[in-house]
This record gives sequence, structure tokens and C-alpha cells, in this order.
Amino acid sequence: MLSLAFLIVIARLLWLYVSEGIINTNYKDPEITGEYYRGTIYDRNNEILAMDSIEYLIKINTKSLTGISKAASLLAPYTQLSALEIEGLLAQEKAQITLESNLSSSSLDEFATLIEKERLDRAIKVEKVLKRAYPTNDHGKNMIGRVDERLNGTGGAELYFNETLEPPLILEDGVIKGEDIHLSMDIEIQYICDFVLSYFVESETGMVSVLGKNDGQLYALSSNGYEWQEILEIIRHPISPSFVPSMLAAEKSDMQAYDGATQPFNASGYEAYVLESANYVIIAASENSDTSRGIAQETMEVMIQRGKIRTIDL
Repeated sequence: MLSLAFLIVIARLLWLYVSEGIINTNYKDPEITGEYYRGTIYDRNNEILAMDSIEYLIKINTKSLTGISKAASLLAPYTQLSALEIEGLLAQEKAQITLESNLSSSSLDEFATLIEKERLDRAIKVEKVLKRAYPTNDHGKNMIGRVDERLNGTGGAELYFNETLEPPLILEDGVIKGEDIHLSMDIEIQYICDFVLSYFVESETGMVSVLGKNDGQLYALSSNGYEWQEILEIIRHPISPSFVPSMLAAEKSDMQAYDGATQPFNASGYEAYVLESANYVIIAASENSDTSRGIAQETMEVMIQRGKIRTIDL
């Protein structure tokens, strides 16, 4: 009897582990009410780069709905659509319609009360969905990375530090959250790199990176067409073949192998150029040396204008 009970408990735990969403907020077990959140990613100055965001979807069962016009007028203030647009969607021959809402946790009760008062609670439901939000949009995407639909990292820091960021497997009530991390990225320098690269490179391949001269940390990286391994090869060329730039603000890489040269260099498929100040090394690459030199020089000039490099440090 004890063996049977033990097997049942083990089977239950295994089912929980592989079931949909045990490591994220989509988990729906009536006995486990915990919410599972991924850790937040910050830049070195505490600017948010990636965070979990809760959204509420309005699910409408059209077969249970009576009075389309009335329902559309009621729903419009809670969505980004007009009543006429919602009415058009509801008139389609679909069993269920899903609308993105502007509902928040503070307005849920008000909405539920209204739906119940109008006797639409059988046809209209609200679903809570967890999504990964990136306040900087695509800026810094090469470094930050992205997640898949199950909130697992697929690239950049989201992938490299996935085990740190993902919530631990703890079966209990309450909020379960992964660890937060601070990247070495300076989002202000990242904006500069993105701006400069977009100015010099459109249909061509190009990249620019800014590294800390004293700590080997990657402060910014902007790339158009280069994959991560190609970027690493370009960065390593003027430093050392074994150099890997740090992506966490708390880590350092050895920059001693960097000889301090300000010069062009080339390899198969790219022409590159290096500039340095007292605190930064700027490495740019593209299909021709003039463009690479222009990218590096303009990046430094804009960093000076924005106060990231002082002229006394040059």
C-alpha cells in the first residue's frame, strides 16, 4: 500500500514537471496557485532591458453571445478597437474571438462586475497571459536576446543565463521568481551604436562594438548581418584569439593581450578598424575599410558629444 502511494506521488510530481507551464505563469493546477516569473534583465545603470509583463486577453464565445452591438459598445473602452471594429469581428462566423485588452489588475473587478451585470459572463471571459517585454524594443537585441513562447531563452543573455533567469521548480503557493541579472551593457552607448550603424550601413553588412578597456566588458554591440560567432572573431582579432568579452556587469575579462594599436585590420569577408580612448575600445567592421573607419570615428565623436568619453581622456 505504501509502495502504491509512493508511486502515485512520484507520478504526480513527474506530471507537474512536464506539464504545460510548470516553469511559467501559464501553469494552471487548482492545487498549486504559485505564479512563476522569469528574472528581470537590467543594464549596468539599472535600466530595464527585459521583464515579464502580464496582459489580459478578452475571450468571447460568439455562440453564447446575444446582442452583438451592445456587447461591442461595452467592450470598446477596454480594448484598442472601436465598437464598430469589434462588431465587425463578432459578426464573423467564428466560434471564439480573442481581443487584446487594456485591462490591468486594478480594473479587472470593475470589468467583471460590468460583464455580470449585463449578463454576459457566460460569453465573455478574461485570460491572464504572461509575456516577455523589451522596453528598448530591438535596441541591444544581439546582447539581450529573446525567449520562445514557453519563455525559454533563444539567444543572447536570455539564452546564456537561462538557468539563472528561469524560476526554480518549487511547488508551493505564492510568487516564484528567477534571479535578476545586470548586463555589462550601457543602453545609452547602445543607442549611439545603433544610430551610427544605421547611418553608415543599410543593405551592407556591418557592426560596431564598444568594450571597456580596463575590464573587457561589452558595453554595446550593434550588428547588421553578422552572426555572434563572426562578431566574436572580429572582436578577438585585435585582442587575442581566446578573448571572450564579459556580458555581466559583475564579471571581468583579461584585456592584457590588447596591444593598444589604432589601426585597420582585415580578414575573410570584412574590413575592420579600431579606435580607443582611456576607458573604451571601439571596434567596427564592414565590407570596406572606409566605412569601418567612418563607423568607429563617428561612434567615438557621438560618445564625446553625449559625455560618455571626455576629450581629456583621448
